[in-house]
Amino acid sequence: METIRISCAALCRIEIDGKFLLEINKNRRDVLTPIGGALEFVKNGQNFLSSIDAQFEKGIDLRLTIPASNVDAFRAWFERKEHRETSPLRELREELIDEHQVLPSWSGDLAEPIFLRRIEHEEETSRKDRIGALTRYFYEIFEVKLPAELEDACRVAAGTDSSRLRLLTRQEALSGSPAQDGLKIALTSKYVIGS
Repeated sequence: METIRISCAALCRIEIDGKFLLEINKNRRDVLTPIGGALEFVKNGQNFLSSIDAQFEKGIDLRLTIPASNVDAFRAWFERKEHRETSPLRELREELIDEHQVLPSWSGDLAEPIFLRRIEHEEETSRKDRIGALTRYFYEIFEVKLPAELEDACRVAAGTDSSRLRLLTRQEALSGSPAQDGLKIALTSKYVIGS
């Protein structure tokens, strides 16, 4: 039976001073990606996912392997936005506060992220623990306006050499060539910034 890996993520389009906030990906140290990450399913979602023979990679992340014949059923479930996360807020907190530590804490106050679009594409993953696995990606892209305190902290962090955060112009991010410090620009960055 032919199988395919599925990876679902919420990605944030964050603009600061006319530039876009990206990060050096912790799993692929030479690539700039948007802020965001794996969406999670909730308990009720597991019944459906088990019914399509999903093999889970890690906990409740929507990173899994299914029979290729079940991709259409998965897509229909994903598009209903039931029994899974539908916002990037958890990932935003995890990345900016827990991982990058731009602020010691954050109340979570934020204007509601605006859903921009969903993108689906297929390619071999470069994720270090799954390199080469054919993966169908489901990205949900959101416009996020950070509160002033968090925006200021990200601006400062992005200007620090030791930080994994970077601010790039649209032209830099869409160029496809390495950033000034030799980092590659991930395809996901182009999806997020593109329009």
